[in-house]
Amino acid sequence: MADADAAGLKIVDLGIGMAAAIVAQTLAHLGARVARLEPPGGDPFYQVYPAYPIWHQRATLLSAAALEQQLGSADVCIIGGEAYPDLDWRFDASDLRKRYPRLVVIDMCGYVTADASDRPAVDVLAQARTGLVNEQMADRPIAMGAPLPSYGAALLALIGVYGALIERGRSGVGQSLKASMQQGVAMWMEGVWSSVENPDAGFLAGTPRGAKQSVWRCKDGKYVVSVFGVPGSLAGTYRALDIEREVDPGDRFLPDISRGLRNYFADRDLLEPAFAQQTRDQVLPRLWAEKVPAMAVLEPGEAWDDQQVRENPVIQKNAAGWRYTGLPVDIRFHDPGKHNVREVGNAQASGPLAGYRILDLGQWVAGPFGGKLLSDLGAEVIKVEPVSGDPVRAMTRIFASSNRGKRNIAIDLKTDEGRELLARLCGSADVLMHNYRVGVEKRLGIDPESLRKINPSLISFHATAFGLHGPMASNSGFDPVTQPFTGHSMRLGGKGNDPDIYNVAVLDYAVGAIGALAILQALLERERTGRVAEMSGSLLKAGLYMMAELVQTPDGEFVGAPLLNSTRTGYSESERLFEAADGWIAIAARTPAMKAALMKILDLEIDSEKTWSEEDGAQIAARIRVHPVDTILQKLQGMNVWAEACAPDGWQALLDNPCAQDRLLIAEENSERHGRVSAVGSLLGFADVGQQPLPSVAELGRDTDAILGGLGMPTTEIDRLRAARVIA
Repeated sequence: MADADAAGLKIVDLGIGMAAAIVAQTLAHLGARVARLEPPGGDPFYQVYPAYPIWHQRATLLSAAALEQQLGSADVCIIGGEAYPDLDWRFDASDLRKRYPRLVVIDMCGYVTADASDRPAVDVLAQARTGLVNEQMADRPIAMGAPLPSYGAALLALIGVYGALIERGRSGVGQSLKASMQQGVAMWMEGVWSSVENPDAGFLAGTPRGAKQSVWRCKDGKYVVSVFGVPGSLAGTYRALDIEREVDPGDRFLPDISRGLRNYFADRDLLEPAFAQQTRDQVLPRLWAEKVPAMAVLEPGEAWDDQQVRENPVIQKNAAGWRYTGLPVDIRFHDPGKHNVREVGNAQASGPLAGYRILDLGQWVAGPFGGKLLSDLGAEVIKVEPVSGDPVRAMTRIFASSNRGKRNIAIDLKTDEGRELLARLCGSADVLMHNYRVGVEKRLGIDPESLRKINPSLISFHATAFGLHGPMASNSGFDPVTQPFTGHSMRLGGKGNDPDIYNVAVLDYAVGAIGALAILQALLERERTGRVAEMSGSLLKAGLYMMAELVQTPDGEFVGAPLLNSTRTGYSESERLFEAADGWIAIAARTPAMKAALMKILDLEIDSEKTWSEEDGAQIAARIRVHPVDTILQKLQGMNVWAEACAPDGWQALLDNPCAQDRLLIAEENSERHGRVSAVGSLLGFADVGQQPLPSVAELGRDTDAILGGLGMPTTEIDRLRAARVIA
């Protein structure tokens, strides 16, 4: 895959730490020219992340004397980032905007709410303060296997940058945006963090904390994961495991809390012994032969040389022999020739994408979430839904998280007339996005070749499970299957423990965000050069991208992206969660001086210059456990050791925060079905955009008549199509 052409974008990188580095690297992979100025005493994060030199390898290093000249011609400036003790490397966004009015400034930070604006931006501390640590288990907090706040902040920053650049093309002026770890957490939690006056079963649906996932230990000590909930999966699993039990072939064995947390996804008492009778290599082919969604649980990096990954390139190698994760999206451009690109007219909506029309055929989460983010930026997003409805509509919160703010038209695309309607819609659109299984898009006439004939200026994005090529390309795929394959389950489970799967579909949301980013980049490219992009992304590539800390040395050793420790409290004993007498806290002792201060507080004599072992961590934990949270936090603050209390309920903490609505983190609406609704608001607010109401979720087919009428279709024809069940 060749890198995209970013039409000559110039980036000045003044950021530090992981999230800022991933933003700079991704922009470079998209073809931008990056010039980087580092702190005078050096950037300490080269010693924190083995991948740090890789993230910055495409940047040209700047001198301080050349900074002003570079800023004068730059399109984007990255400032802020991750916190490190005694490192004062700050730039003022408003000052930069004042001096360089066309500059887009992205400020990477820890928090956007005023109550925490001065708190250190460290991932494990953000996990604690936001309550993310309490979203997995029922009985205690754990650290996330991946630094989700940092990845969320990076993806939101990238989306914001391209949105601001598109807006600048109209207004002539830049924008100032914040991308915080706090917002990054909220992005992953959109399908969970909401509340209503009148909850019903659909609203309450979702994976409960502490539910035992369908991860199985095999005879050889290796693990597989299987997914139920699809027709035939239960009967197929029984046949693959030689379990003789009568079962309805159509029984989907849906999750059920009445079976308890242990058996929420599956009958573990029945299945655990059966999986233990076969090796992983024996049971997987049998499950696949029965069409059961199943996958091997692999270590981080183990999938890099798998045939499926090789045929969908995302792993790159530099001249020095280091391997690393590249751009998680395939982009192919074509020139539409003399065909005029659709003129973007005035629209009632506001925002960078006002006037653009997006056709969103996505279902579940990975497909439609990107459309929701584009709607947040002002695009007219039309969800083209089957007349039977999106399967995830029954799960109200998850559906809303990916579909708020969209118009809705229901069409039966299995009919000739339905496909003709879709073709007419494509003629009036700027973008078409979907997540159909590979091969289905050609049958529907929305493959790139067919779309070029309908509308040569139409940008397309196809989200898949495993990519467009390779032995698994046509397989149905799910987030819980891809997490284990890309190494996330091993990281989350921790050293010596069974692997685990996130309760939240992090890779689904990642694919959606990556799709929104790719579409924005393609819209900007079309505006500047006239070229039109055909793009694809996948759960597979998203899973590898979400482990960008992992690199492989020239001698084949994988470094970075460690597993959680055995207590699942963190990657290291100096940055982890600790239980106090009446709650939990997170500590980030990032330097020997901080570690020494911690030892003084706890009256311990553990060498602060060495890397602490889990045995050292156990000693520290024993001393902290006797102190109440407020007491130990006060002592730590007095000695300048960074720490945060673990919020027991992140959503409630956000609701109770008077700053949250001011910063767009919470929005509200009145719903006929649920009464007062509170949910995560727009995460892509610009400096000059005030509080917006929570966008509504359209009922199935709500806008069918209006949309078809806008295409010039008479009412009599609309009525005929509805009577024939072509539309709803």
